Amino acid sequence: MKVISKLVPPLAAALYVSAHGVITDVFGANGLRGVGFGVVSTITTLDQFQQESSIINDNEIAGRLTGICGRTLGGGVIDVQAMLAGIASTAGLPTAFPDGSVNMKLFQPGTDGAGPYTCEVSPSATGEDFAEMVVSMDVLRRFNAETITFSLIAQIPKGMTCTGGPNANACLIRCRNSAIGGPFGGCAAGQCHPASRIRYRMS
Repeated sequence: MKVISKLVPPLAAALYVSAHGVITDVFGANGLRGVGFGVVSTITTLDQFQQESSIINDNEIAGRLTGICGRTLGGGVIDVQAMLAGIASTAGLPTAFPDGSVNMKLFQPGTDGAGPYTCEVSPSATGEDFAEMVVSMDVLRRFNAETITFSLIAQIPKGMTCTGGPNANACLIRCRNSAIGGPFGGCAAGQCHPASRIRYRMS
């Protein structure tokens, strides 16, 4: 499902033509599979993945040109709350594993999608309370890679409780690299494993 909010005016568009690196899937301990925000799961062409790679640039976010999950070339600004509402009305959220690990798949259709990646999690799913995630399996630091799929695994901090979304059980996960033309990456939604649902205290 693609949610289109608004299109950002061209911002040095030539730099973004090769926007590469997109979170396509989240695999839950509960057997559910989530899809990265802005990804059309029924379309798998190389060009489509390039169009669905999120550009998550802090300057654009601070200038209110995009939201907390950035924008895609194909769909514009990612509407986080609309995405959460859509997920809640369908199959449900994938859960993290008991140790807090969130297992994601990242498709790298070009050199700008190379690692390393940093990941953050917002327990309220608003982006106002992002906390750092420990990345235990990263995307290779290979800028000569072409089309390849990587596992990207990051851990929700111990004791955190997901409280966002329409059902008050969603966390927002955001991962991105440091590519000059981006950064590139994506957002996804998940929930804590039942075994780890102890209220997280922000430090």
